[in-house]
Amino acid sequence: MASIQTLPDLLVSQIAAGEVVERPAAALKELLENAIDAGATQIEVDLAGGGVKRIRVVDNGAGIAREDLALAVARHATSKIRTPSDLEAIASFGFRGEALASIASVSRLALASRAAGMPHAWRIEVEGGTVSPIAPAALASGTSVTVEELFFNTPARRKFLRAEATEWGHCEEAFRRIALSHPAVAFTLAHNGRAIRRLAVAGRQGRVEQLAGDDFVAHAARVDAEAAGVGLSGFAVRPAYAAQGGSQYVFVNGRFVRDRVLSHALREAYRDVLHHERQPAFALWLTVDPRRVDVNVHPQKIEVRFRDSGAIHEFVRRAVERALAATAA
Repeated sequence: MASIQTLPDLLVSQIAAGEVVERPAAALKELLENAIDAGATQIEVDLAGGGVKRIRVVDNGAGIAREDLALAVARHATSKIRTPSDLEAIASFGFRGEALASIASVSRLALASRAAGMPHAWRIEVEGGTVSPIAPAALASGTSVTVEELFFNTPARRKFLRAEATEWGHCEEAFRRIALSHPAVAFTLAHNGRAIRRLAVAGRQGRVEQLAGDDFVAHAARVDAEAAGVGLSGFAVRPAYAAQGGSQYVFVNGRFVRDRVLSHALREAYRDVLHHERQPAFALWLTVDPRRVDVNVHPQKIEVRFRDSGAIHEFVRRAVERALAATAA
């Protein structure tokens, strides 16, 4: 058996990229979350080739100072947590300090940013993990991140990507989830030079109508419940209008999640009123004290763990049941 050896940094980065960057949609999600964390109120997304050829995200957020640009693309570097206790109450969407470094290790990445109050913008480029010197850039404000030729240096990974239309579909869904959870942010989305979405700032109902259609809200029961410091609000489509493939969006503290506890609670809420061939459809926002939910359980931050999952399950089930019953009555 071969002796144990320390892995080279590049290989470590590419292994980490496998956890964070499964496909272009995962990279897009990380970049959008960074923009949201930077306080952006306007985000522009431009994709090419389903996100494989190019992902560009431009925001008007706080920006990154020149002296921090090199750290921004380094592993385990973040501005969002400082101590172990910060992990007990995570309020930001990105916090692992892995996203840009992981993306940069398997792509050609260019990062330009102008920090708030600074007279100039600066740019850094990374090609397959190799970092270029920092240079001046032209940018009015905020940050621009361009990712080109994803997995160009890891052909084994690239061959597992699907057709352009499939990857584009995943990117569009990632965009939709972020846009739904942040209606106070204006978004634009383009693919292969064609404008796809222009979302003006809206309230929660307005953003659902922008992305899911007017009928979704018109045919939904309004959910609005609060108990013991936990709140649930949003829309649950009434059983009579449920389809075989309904849209299902659940956000915990603004973060889209797939959680078994919440999924089961929602199935139970619909169990006695929905035909078995149809699927429930909903867009729901759960707010809970960050200390009562752990979001640090999955590299892509799509799963969570509740400290008191039984109570959360019962609260969500009853809240949706009551809303559906009220509309039926």
